[in-house]
Amino acid sequence: MHMLKGLWDWIFEDPRSGLIDTRQPQFQAEFAVDVPDKLALGKLYLVGESGHYWCAAMHCPCGCGEAIQLSLVKNDEPSWRFRLDRQKRPSLFPSVWRTVGCRSHFILRQGDIIWCNTHFQMPARSSRRT
Repeated sequence: MHMLKGLWDWIFEDPRSGLIDTRQPQFQAEFAVDVPDKLALGKLYLVGESGHYWCAAMHCPCGCGEAIQLSLVKNDEPSWRFRLDRQKRPSLFPSVWRTVGCRSHFILRQGDIIWCNTHFQMPARSSRRT
């Protein structure tokens, strides 16, 4: 178990591993029936009713100011899952990789943002047909 913890620490703290742990302020989960018109910083909104959530919404943690909405519907493509710990700190699975705008790529684990050090850029979509 000790060796596994050491490996985990190396992956998420050593910049050579490709992941950078920034220890930004933690995100807290908040439940909502609809996506709020104004999203608060540091909140992951879980949108739905009666324990059935279909959307997660948050401000992009990079600071670009864009809102991110992620589908929690199991059969959607793509879709995400969430988990809350005892302190209501959310985790999202899989990672979030924005394909437009700032192109941020991050993991949300127990309320913390872990930046993924992406070594390549996704190709921009071309409007030309080939």
